Amino acid sequence: MHTLENKGFANIQTEVIRDLDLAKKNDVGKVEKVTISGDSEWTENGQRKVYHVQDEVVVYYHAIADNAALEAPQGNADAYKGQPYQLVVSALHSAGFENVVAVALNDLEKDQSDLLDTVANVTINEESDWSYGLFGAMRKTYHTEDKVIVFYHSSR
Repeated sequence: MHTLENKGFANIQTEVIRDLDLAKKNDVGKVEKVTISGDSEWTENGQRKVYHVQDEVVVYYHAIADNAALEAPQGNADAYKGQPYQLVVSALHSAGFENVVAVALNDLEKDQSDLLDTVANVTINEESDWSYGLFGAMRKTYHTEDKVIVFYHSSR
């Protein structure tokens, strides 16, 4: 966009193309095309077309689809129990969850300091078991905006 601004264009718009699944999250922000006055081809008969600085420029770029589904990162919350809660919050954000909160339980006595700031439970949409099927072999899918709560042990 800076290049367009440096060329003098003042009427620059953006259009989001929400088409990516989470496996392609590295492509977020990648430009698909740019149009000037509706043209995506800026030459005609081998010659550059001439545009005015007030012509509308639209930059189309990719983003995660609104209905993008995430596979639960582990089969259930037990996989996270006892781990430092900050690492778990970070891992869940990295997995694509956008609505992750940490909740202190204020449950530890002074002699339980070895559990301080470790995960007690994790829920996604109030569920702690994210698998189904024979022996829990399949993992449920969730959406990026689903509520994830990391409950962790803390001092009273």
